[in-house]
Amino acid sequence: MYVIGWGATTGDPDDGLNIFHTRAFGAPGNRTFLSDPEVDRLIDAARMEINPVVREQMYIDAQKIIHAQAPWLYLLENEHLIAARNNVKGFVINPAGHQPLWTIYFE
Repeated sequence: MYVIGWGATTGDPDDGLNIFHTRAFGAPGNRTFLSDPEVDRLIDAARMEINPVVREQMYIDAQKIIHAQAPWLYLLENEHLIAARNNVKGFVINPAGHQPLWTIYFE
């Protein structure tokens, strides 16, 4: 048992789901040692898929399998709330949660 903080930093689902691939056992990220041929197949196929709608569904299907197998016990999920006044300009929300502030100015 251990405590870990985790998130997909690139905004691409592969970044977050790759850690459940059998090939990522241990140090590469799969510390749950989940091994599911269908999860592996979906992740591999999604990496090669160029249709974003089909690719998204593959990652959704993989997540459903992973969730059903419950390799982790999630104790906390943070909700990031972001707000700005109308005079704040140049603020762009980064889906990875790292907000660049150097582009901000006030009008």
